Amino acid sequence: MGLSFLKVMRCFAWIAFGVVVTTAFSQGAGTTPNRRSKTAVDVKYDKSSDTTSVRLASMTVIQNLGGNEQELLELSVSFSYPKQVIATPKTVTIFVYSLYAGGAGFEDNRRLIVTLDGVQTDLGNMDLVVDKSLSLRNDSIPWVQQNVRLSIQSTDFFRMAKAKQVKVVVGRKKFAFSEKQIQSLRDFADLMQQEGQPFGP
Repeated sequence: MGLSFLKVMRCFAWIAFGVVVTTAFSQGAGTTPNRRSKTAVDVKYDKSSDTTSVRLASMTVIQNLGGNEQELLELSVSFSYPKQVIATPKTVTIFVYSLYAGGAGFEDNRRLIVTLDGVQTDLGNMDLVVDKSLSLRNDSIPWVQQNVRLSIQSTDFFRMAKAKQVKVVVGRKKFAFSEKQIQSLRDFADLMQQEGQPFGP
């Protein structure tokens, strides 16, 4: 099973959470977000609730494509605000999208534990929101899609964004963010704090 299949499967995770528009923004406190930055976000405006949701484009944190045990794990973060003008949120939501074959997935223990510059914090047990089997023609290996999410205090997310080293455990899954991924967290945290700036799809 190759990478092309996993790329297709990643679309299931996005569809499950209703992502609509991809754009980008520039960092820098006190500046109006624009579309010249390389930091991609997905923006959705809900007319019925007059609310805008912004999601950091997913980051691949585990990718194992060899052997009988194959796995793809991606992480994203989102926040929302009234109308289309940024208001710094009190909470943000962390999503983890998982696709695997022949290995172990999430069980009852889905606690999200982060270690920031050597200091460990247990943020709580993530909710399992998608758990289904996938079958592929001409493939004898059973695939499973699991998506989990957890709302955390924005102050905890800001601490993650400020850290130089970020290690994460979700149940039995362990990974560390690269420097580029940490920079994406910082950019996204900066966007959250641009209070009063217009930003919408």
